[in-house]
Amino acid sequence: MASASFYARLDFLVNHLRILLMKKMVPVLAVFFMFTLTVYAQPATHLAAFETAYQLFETNLAGDKDSNPSVIKQFTTLVQNHPEQPLFLAYLGSAYTLKARDAFAPWTRLSNVDRGLDMVDKALIMLEPEHDEMKLRGSVVSMETRLVAISTFLKVPGFLNRLQPAKDLLTETLADPVFNQAPAIVRGRIYLNAADAAKRDKDVDKERHLLTKAVEILPDSRFKTEAQSRLLALQN
Repeated sequence: MASASFYARLDFLVNHLRILLMKKMVPVLAVFFMFTLTVYAQPATHLAAFETAYQLFETNLAGDKDSNPSVIKQFTTLVQNHPEQPLFLAYLGSAYTLKARDAFAPWTRLSNVDRGLDMVDKALIMLEPEHDEMKLRGSVVSMETRLVAISTFLKVPGFLNRLQPAKDLLTETLADPVFNQAPAIVRGRIYLNAADAAKRDKDVDKERHLLTKAVEILPDSRFKTEAQSRLLALQN
């Protein structure tokens, strides 16, 4: 039979081994903990950055040209950090067309608008079925990417021949079942853009119909005010 001293020494060795194992596990656990924090913090971080850039983009779109450099800088960072995200690339491309809008020199305008449209085209090519399921701050990525593209195409000069691609994309988007899953603000703005296309075709009845649909679903915003004003003008 083993002596008491043997069991005492065995107990000491087991405890010592346990302590050594715990010490070796501390760095591993620390790395695992930091990795977990990083993974779960990233979505919140890039969503916050996107929301900031988006709000600035809307300010720029409304006419504040001084905000354009910051918009381009912020969306450039988002695209660099998330090259797989077509929506960020679409907004960056649209921001470059806004830079062209506000530029003085014709060659600067053409350079920036070409660069911007190339980015928007690439964003559309990047769209996959998975983007019909993917959402950013509650908005379907595929639908918002198309909205940015349509709006951009309709706003660039006619000689760039983007009107027909905008119309084709509108037809495709409005017929897509995923359209109904998009937030009201996105659907309403797509209707508003469709009304712009109808106006260019001088189709007053279609324009009125689309403006009515836009007013019905748009939340209070400058876009709803615009739709209401245009609808009122058509009725007078």
